[in-house]
Amino acid sequence: MQQGSIIHAERRSGPDVWEFRWREPGPDGKRKHRRMVIGRIDQLVDESAARGRIAALHLDINFWDARLKVKPLTISELAEHYRQRELKPDTVWKTYFTKLTYEGYLSKWILPRWEITSLRASTLEKLNCGCDPCLLLDLAAPRPEIS
Repeated sequence: MQQGSIIHAERRSGPDVWEFRWREPGPDGKRKHRRMVIGRIDQLVDESAARGRIAALHLDINFWDARLKVKPLTISELAEHYRQRELKPDTVWKTYFTKLTYEGYLSKWILPRWEITSLRASTLEKLNCGCDPCLLLDLAAPRPEIS
């Protein structure tokens, strides 16, 4: 178990609080900063009382973290989510032809090549993708040369 650190954090509204801070490896292997509010300053008078509250919980900060146990999404699952949220017929912020074009990009270029690829932060950096699957088009299949 990590020791972590406890800090006195000021709030914009409401009483100041004690926060427990630690780092842990994320799904992509990079270290992520985490924090948890332990209690208000008026409840826990000093840092040793705040540390006592953490010890009383027998907190193993890495054991219960569901984010580390979740299987990463695939491009196929992301595309299906995008279809359900952005390409459904009643979506009004995209025109019919935009949705038709994006669906064509997904089915012709993106999914045949990237369908089973896991979505991890390192993969996203390599793919240079955002929320819009059209950004993957440059990486999918080579385009035929126009002469």
